[in-house]
Amino acid sequence: MQTNDVERTRLRFGGVLGVASLIIALAFLCWMLMLSSGGLVFVFVIGGLVAAPYLLIWVACRVLRSGGARFVIAGTLVGCCLLGVYAFGTVGDDAQGGLNLVFAPIYQLVGSFMLLTLAAVTDHFWYRQSVPSVGA
Repeated sequence: MQTNDVERTRLRFGGVLGVASLIIALAFLCWMLMLSSGGLVFVFVIGGLVAAPYLLIWVACRVLRSGGARFVIAGTLVGCCLLGVYAFGTVGDDAQGGLNLVFAPIYQLVGSFMLLTLAAVTDHFWYRQSVPSVGA
């Protein structure tokens, strides 16, 4: 594989990750709206909170280009999906199950931010190592 093919594959993988994060965000929003009983402002605020980690992942897919960063982004997306499915699955279990819709997205957002910061650092060092230094 030549360098252009590797770069195209990375870009394609990033595009697939970005589209997947948007589709997953829409799926969780639809699931949340099916569980809610009305169009209250609180429901829309929680909807924004539910979508925020996936939108952050989408932005990271658009900005970060290295293979290591894409690997971290993919792991972040999988982790967010697993926590989201667990949180939505426990809503009907008991009276406090609805609190998962408030706290799980906050945990997802904090975890996504930390992991995507790691991805940005990885991306920075990846490209810094690939560019030859001027003084050498």
